[in-house]
Amino acid sequence: MTGRAGPDARSLVVGVGASRGVPGAEVIGLVATTLRTAGLTPEDVVEVATVAAKADEPGVLAVAQWLGVPLVPHPADRLALVPVPHPSAAVLGAVGTASVAEAAALAGGGVLLVPKRVSRPEGRAAGATCAVVRRVSTAEIAGGGAHTPGCKSGLDSMVVRTSVEPFGELDGRPDGSRWRSVDHALPPGQGAAASPIPPG
Repeated sequence: MTGRAGPDARSLVVGVGASRGVPGAEVIGLVATTLRTAGLTPEDVVEVATVAAKADEPGVLAVAQWLGVPLVPHPADRLALVPVPHPSAAVLGAVGTASVAEAAALAGGGVLLVPKRVSRPEGRAAGATCAVVRRVSTAEIAGGGAHTPGCKSGLDSMVVRTSVEPFGELDGRPDGSRWRSVDHALPPGQGAAASPIPPG
């Protein structure tokens, strides 16, 4: 999606997970890179979603402020019921749900356009994750499906389906298991890159 195509174009929800104390620049950089690489625009985001335990994290608040949209927290027990493609036992042990970014983005229904991406700061472990969902209108549900023209994820998914196809360029691995990431322009040492491989 390269811009608003109609009254329902602004329909993207960004789910965000964050470690305690993650810098706002890291979260913003990850979300900006993820949207840009997928051919999506920040202007079409209507909501940032996360787990309730992370709703007061400065880094999470910063990305919602940067996008100019509400931050919507969801209880962990609700997110634990949302099927996702990349659950994590470590996340389950930490916050009570096996997914934050993907589950929070999907909590209101929709099509998973971009599965979980992980930040890659220099010299330390990743501190942020994000995923992108497109909310689906009643008309699209009645029509039997939803597709976002121009989105590089290549999805033509039914509502709330979570099968995904990674976007990006192969980095030369013969099994194609990883994808080349693209850094968002941030001050040195604060770069964040998108990766389809969850940490741990």
